[in-house]
Amino acid sequence: MEYVLTTENLTKVYGAKKAVDKVNMHVKKGDIYGFIGKNGAGKTTLMKMVTGLAKPSLGKMKLFGSEDLVKQRARVGCLIESPGFYGNLSAKGNVEYFRKLFGIKEEEQSDKVLEWVGLDSKDTKKARNFSLGMKQRLGIAISLLASPDFLILDEPINGLDPEGIKEIRDLLLKLNKEQEITVLISSHILGELSKLATTYGIIKNGCLIEEFSSEELKERCKRCIKVKVNDTKKAANILETVLDISEYEVLEEQAIRIFSNLDEIGTINKTLVENNLEVTELKMAGQDLEGYFMELLGGEES
Repeated sequence: MEYVLTTENLTKVYGAKKAVDKVNMHVKKGDIYGFIGKNGAGKTTLMKMVTGLAKPSLGKMKLFGSEDLVKQRARVGCLIESPGFYGNLSAKGNVEYFRKLFGIKEEEQSDKVLEWVGLDSKDTKKARNFSLGMKQRLGIAISLLASPDFLILDEPINGLDPEGIKEIRDLLLKLNKEQEITVLISSHILGELSKLATTYGIIKNGCLIEEFSSEELKERCKRCIKVKVNDTKKAANILETVLDISEYEVLEEQAIRIFSNLDEIGTINKTLVENNLEVTELKMAGQDLEGYFMELLGGEES
């Protein structure tokens, strides 16, 4: 498996506080990696270390399988915190300024990246008069100037209205599919992130607590009947032989998740009890994606 980014025990300490604590992250080539955590959890700090804007206190990282980070960062574009540009210049003026600053000789590259993000290269409107969505797109255009293989975006849809959010979402899907750019994106808007991400990483108090695919997430959020019994082996046998239920999963802590016959919860309970099983819990389970994330993060807004 080819990885664009891997980190090993990556740590950043500010004074007595560990902003990032021994993080082992894995971003596969072609991923849109949704990076989720509360304010202050360490998302921005980690992104800054990957892009060279902050120096790690401990740990290692590889970009594109290489430890030569200076060389490989030339293949990385980023938009971290607020987009940086000149308010008195147009979109084209800003992109041209940064093209020259970055030493990119191909003049047509400015028009190309503006076209990618849906901004008109002939529009003379000054950037200070742009909507927030246009400013975000301009920031992304600048980050694309060097034709990166890996794009790192910190809260690019934060504060946008629904139309602006959709524009950025469509843009990132297009860049990922058509330009084959791997994306690492953090966002507070978890419902929107679920429309983009192929993989997720959850960071809490500086620690990366879990990584999983979008398919795994959907499975975890699947509606089911959760039952706790004193003997899961016997209960599983009864589900199959008496109730003809095969869509179930045996969990730890004497629990079973049943994915079919969801309207027969009373019958399931009665049958288990009649077969001398002690049922200590029986309930409908499963939730929406945002609810699942909130549970992982501790129930508060991320």
